[in-house]
Amino acid sequence: MSKRVLVRVCYSCFGERADLLAELRRLRQAHEEVMVVDVDCLDVCDRSPVVAVDDKVIAPATPEAVRAAVESALARL
Repeated sequence: MSKRVLVRVCYSCFGERADLLAELRRLRQAHEEVMVVDVDCLDVCDRSPVVAVDDKVIAPATPEAVRAAVESALARL
């Protein structure tokens, strides 16, 4: 199995973040190594929206922060 960058999106506190959803979609389409999954909770709802890239929790998540974390994780593969 090839190596992956796991991006977990906390859907219980995510809200309507079209910009962040668009960036997640773009990253997944641009890099076959990126796997985006919905999770129930990442335990930091007070800082939503929350995204975890591998073991790095990003809260509040912005498109720029998520992109930087994914690109850093891809460089380590």
